Amino acid sequence: MYAWEVDVIQHIGEIQDIYKLPFQGWTSEVYQITNKHQHYLLKIASKKNYRLWLKQEAEAMKRYQDRKGFSIPKYYQFWEDSQHSYLLMSFIDGVPLRVALERAKSEKEKHQLLVSFGLFLNQFHSIPVENPQLSTEQWLNDELQKALHSVQNNECDGTMELWEHIQHHRPSSITPTFIHGDCTIDNVLVANGEVACFIDIAGMTIGDPRYDEALAIRKMIHHPRDLASFYEGYNRKPMTTLEFTYFNHGLYEFF
Repeated sequence: MYAWEVDVIQHIGEIQDIYKLPFQGWTSEVYQITNKHQHYLLKIASKKNYRLWLKQEAEAMKRYQDRKGFSIPKYYQFWEDSQHSYLLMSFIDGVPLRVALERAKSEKEKHQLLVSFGLFLNQFHSIPVENPQLSTEQWLNDELQKALHSVQNNECDGTMELWEHIQHHRPSSITPTFIHGDCTIDNVLVANGEVACFIDIAGMTIGDPRYDEALAIRKMIHHPRDLASFYEGYNRKPMTTLEFTYFNHGLYEFF
């Protein structure tokens, strides 16, 4: 019996099955838990930074769970003890896009998955936001301050030299949108052959959509066919090389 089972039972009742998932959990242990009514997902974090991210994910779930236009897991409960943080949410049946691409049996299937990813992200970035007249400048200011804290406390791969570079060579401001904040092919789920849901949403907020775009295409950037498939769905002017470098090889190094 796991030490946390008593706490889970308090929230969902008698447990019928527990299964540790193989495809998730870079920062957490992840379990699928079943009672007599439905499936749940439990994430458990132990390291200080990962516990903070899990708490932020719980807060983002509560903030956005009623927002229409995109799918995220449903929040159920968050709790902590002296060594771990726990987040209980709904279980979404699917696999990360990375896994779906690895399993694709043909170029056509891979093409359809990447088009679906682009379409999913385009629809997300098209959701109306409050105060649309504001620019992305404030979001970037906040992110750069977080990045500075990370590098000063040796919590990231970025260096002070890199931070000073991205601080002084910012991209032009644009109209903000909803963003996932870590929009890699590991953080969207595929169901029935299409990208259908965001996961790991700790960074979800209103910010610069180019950050999502850069992380979405980072594994495709040297594969023109894959990139073309993504933009067939994303249906926006591709970001420039300078923009991609700023967000993927610059800002992301601190997170």
